[in-house]
Formats: sequence, structure tokens, C-alpha cells
Amino acid sequence: MKLAIGTLRYQSRKVFDEVLRHRLRELAGTHVRYGYRRLTVLLRREGWHVNAKRIYRLYREEELIVRTKQRRKMARRQRAVTTAVAARANQCWSMDFVSDKLADGRSFRILTVVDQFTRECVGLEADRSMTGMKVAQALERAQQERGSLPESITVDNGSEFCSRALEAWAMGHDVQLRSICRSTHHARKCRLVSSGPLSQRIAKGCPRSATIASSTRVTRRLAKLVSTSNARHSRV
Repeated sequence: MKLAIGTLRYQSRKVFDEVLRHRLRELAGTHVRYGYRRLTVLLRREGWHVNAKRIYRLYREEELIVRTKQRRKMARRQRAVTTAVAARANQCWSMDFVSDKLADGRSFRILTVVDQFTRECVGLEADRSMTGMKVAQALERAQQERGSLPESITVDNGSEFCSRALEAWAMGHDVQLRSICRSTHHARKCRLVSSGPLSQRIAKGCPRSATIASSTRVTRRLAKLVSTSNARHSRV
């Protein structure tokens, strides 16, 4: 009886597939709006040596296919029924944006980061436009000032917080991004954006005095935006 050398040396991979299948179900449960390609990227970042075809096969067998018709702003992350209340400082942060306009009508935004336990303003970042990469850089500066990062950060479903750049940063720093639970009282209390002038919104989002470094950066950035606006008016 003749056998091919590959058949003779073949070793079953059923055990590996079962472990991989279990991890795939966990990731699909956490990232509820991810398809098999995005899940393949997450598995490769964790060190799994797999290709998209194997993940697609397991993805179909586990019936994890995401429906194509979805309502607008469907959450891509798992939403907890109850949000855990922070029990100590630097355990959980919340971040959101406040916005206003300059004299020439141009708008700007300020990223506000707040510690949920101490209600301290962890960081402020002002710019004409904010991206996921800029949010990640702001969190890096906050880490340098405070010496550590929280276990989780509560965010909404804004495009900046759902970007791949921020997601990669969170995975690299072992920080969990938690989508806000709008139906709970605690989540509503943790929201940073409220009605009223910008100064009042910053005061509500940062009830304690902001760190000197964050305040200085925001002041310089706003001064630069205002000077640019005035220069345009003078030329006109």
C-alpha cells in the first residue's frame, strides 16, 4: 500500500480549531458588528497564525454572520446591561466632545476626559477637527501626566471613538472601550455634553480644576485659532 508523505505525516488540528472557535465566539460577542475579516485582524494581533479563509469557515459554522440590514448607529461593541461604578481613582474614565464657534463662524471642538470616581478633568484637547489618532495621542499625553491608564474608558458611538486607530491603541494598552448605556441613570450621569454655553459645559464636565498642562494646551490652541480668525478678518 502506497501513501503520500503528506498523508503519512498528517496531524489532526481539531484541538486547535476548537480553541480557535471558542476565542472567535468571544471576540464576536464583544465586537458585535465586526465581520470575519475584522475578527481575523484581531486574532492576528493576539498572535494567532490564521488566515481569513479558516476564520470564514468557522465564522459560518458558528452562524456569526452579521445581518446586512442594520439600523443607523448600531453599536459595534458590547453594551453592558449595567455599567460598573468606579470604586477608585484612575479605574474608569469618560470622554466626549464639546464644541463652539469662533467669530468668523468656524467651529472647533474640545475633547474632555474625566475620571468617573474623582470627577477630575484628566485631559483637554482643542482642535478644529478631531480624529481617532488625535484622541489616542491625547490619551498618551494624559498617561504621561498621570503615570497610568484606566481599566476602561466610557465613550459613545461617535466616529472618532469607533475608529480603527483608537481601537488599535486600546488593544495595545490593554484598555477596554465601553459604549455608553443610555438607558441607565449612571450612564446619563457620566455624559459630558450638556446644553448651554461652552464655559458652562466645560465647568459641568470638569467640576474640579483641570490639570495645568491640559489647561495650558487648550489655552494656547484656542489662542492660535482666534489669532488665525482675526488675521482673516483683517485681510478682508
